[in-house]
Amino acid sequence: MKTRLDLIKECYGRLRLHKNIVKKTRSGEHITAWQIDGIKSTKQLEETFSDEQILIIYDSGL
Repeated sequence: MKTRLDLIKECYGRLRLHKNIVKKTRSGEHITAWQIDGIKSTKQLEETFSDEQILIIYDSGL
């Protein structure tokens, strides 16, 4: 099964926002589509931030 971090990364980006993608974790949490201005792809996100930072950013809701 995919981790929460995997699902967060799968929901990243403009296209996923446009499609309003939502994934559900094993615990029932809904992971919604999101994007950071200026960071267009998941690859760029991973090159810019560590996995821990990605989780913190997503959880902050910014």
